[in-house]
Amino acid sequence: MRTTFEPVTPDNFDKIVDGTKYAFVEFYAPWCGHCKHFASDYADVAKAVSASKDAHLADVVLGKVNADKHKELGGRFGVHGFPTIKWFHKTKDKPDDYEGSREVQDVLKFIDGKVGSRLVAGGPRATKVMEPDNIDQYIDQKSKCRFVKFFAPWCGHCKKLAPTWDKLASVFQSEDDVIIGEGDAATHAELGKRFKVEGYPTLLFWGKGDVNFARYEGGRELKDMVTYVNEKCGTRRKEDGMYADTVGRVASLDTVVRDWDGKNLAAVKEAVAKVDLDDRKYATYYASVARSVAEKGQSYIETETGRLQRIIEKGELMPKKIDEFVWKQHVLAAFKKA
Repeated sequence: MRTTFEPVTPDNFDKIVDGTKYAFVEFYAPWCGHCKHFASDYADVAKAVSASKDAHLADVVLGKVNADKHKELGGRFGVHGFPTIKWFHKTKDKPDDYEGSREVQDVLKFIDGKVGSRLVAGGPRATKVMEPDNIDQYIDQKSKCRFVKFFAPWCGHCKKLAPTWDKLASVFQSEDDVIIGEGDAATHAELGKRFKVEGYPTLLFWGKGDVNFARYEGGRELKDMVTYVNEKCGTRRKEDGMYADTVGRVASLDTVVRDWDGKNLAAVKEAVAKVDLDDRKYATYYASVARSVAEKGQSYIETETGRLQRIIEKGELMPKKIDEFVWKQHVLAAFKKA
């Protein structure tokens, strides 16, 4: 990984921004006050990218063009003021203007959102950013559900939907079989043509095994779309992204522990042995909880539930670990006595 940005000139531009990598390029003028102010922040951005070991950044190059000196290069990309910052996709002749804040954290968040890196604490957006050069790697995953929003940057309805769509992606970010993505079909007209986008936003859904998409015509509130994905994909998520209360629970074992005396482990072991393979990890935990209750008493349920909750609330767990702790809390609840 480069330790700084590349000085880009007409002689080396097509070698550095060659279409095989993403490129974040500042077009500046030495006399420009805003450019001078951004210089140190851009250096910090470069340092953060350089220091990161995130594999997503292997395809990212940062560059600077003195567009006052190399006016032909600035003219080639429609540069009329300084600084102008552009994001080049792996199709170098169609860059996007970077219109966000020039604060370090905001630039890093932008890069995170484009390539899925984790430069900023909290990680990248859960929404997959789909462009002409990468959309097939998502759409072709037919073993998964794929839910994609096609939008236009100027569209008011799209702007209104944007935060809800990101929340939807966050709800399902731990689900290996669900992809929530978005594509700018105005900037990338070929996407709009390929997926028959006639208005914005257009929401398309592919179920598991589906080659052809279905148009989503349901409500655009978070609860509507979470319900839709759950029904179509067999997931069980609540609007806050947590597992539904039924995840982890096994009906046959609930029946046994409801009237369990807290001592006779044989009855629990017998019931656990009969559980289907799909629920075996949950059943194993039922057995573990039963042993702990028999050894430590009924107070173990409250103690362990509280311990798991405190760890969750620290906010240091990866999403899948949170899922595990939540379904374990559900199992513990099955042992509570009225």
